[in-house]
Amino acid sequence: MERPDLAEDLRFARNELRLKHTAELLSILQEIFRRRPTEEWLTRLEAEGVPSGPIHTIDQVLADPQIIARRMLIRLTHPSIGELSLLGNPINISGVEKHYQPPPRLGEHTDEVLRNVLGYSEEKITELRESGVV
Repeated sequence: MERPDLAEDLRFARNELRLKHTAELLSILQEIFRRRPTEEWLTRLEAEGVPSGPIHTIDQVLADPQIIARRMLIRLTHPSIGELSLLGNPINISGVEKHYQPPPRLGEHTDEVLRNVLGYSEEKITELRESGVV
């Protein structure tokens, strides 16, 4: 990594110390990793037997050839936001259809949760609404 001094730096000698000095270590590592392209680092790390992979932005994930080939990119229409591009379930089971729906609006399922999960009566739900709790 072109920083042999780090191997002797007592702040990073043990995991508990690395955790204690995480902010400093991350700052150093970020500066080092910015010097070379991601692919070069991945090649070098793989050659040393270090498990590694790139960290992608959302746009990179959505354009990833593997995501596209596996048909994991889904598009949904949200009633408030409009069209969303999201990642679908990566697991494919023969004969099982996947079903997707947009994420709920804020509070959309409040009554169902109060009724079906918490067991509240309609009267209790009304009381909570009228008192401003819900």
